[in-house]
Amino acid sequence: MAVAAAAHRSGNGGLTMCAVPTWLRRIARDDSGQDVVEYALLTAFFGLAALAAWTSIQGALGSSYSRTTTGVQSLWDPPPPSGS
Repeated sequence: MAVAAAAHRSGNGGLTMCAVPTWLRRIARDDSGQDVVEYALLTAFFGLAALAAWTSIQGALGSSYSRTTTGVQSLWDPPPPSGS
C-alpha cells in the first residue's frame, strides 16, 4: 500500500488530481476509524446543542439575576442619619 500511495504522490508531497478519487474511495471503504468519527460527530452535536441552549437561556438567566439583585438591595433601606 505504501508503494501505491508513493506512486500517486506528486513531487511536492501532495496527491495528484488523478489520485484523489482513488484516495476518497479507499477512505470511504475503510471502517477502521469509524468509531472515532461517530464519537466526534456525537460530541460536535452535543456541543452545538449546548451552545443553542445556552444562547436561548442566557437572556432569561441575566434578567433573573438582575431582578434578584434589585430585590435583595431593596430589602433594607437604612434610615437617614439623625441630626439632619
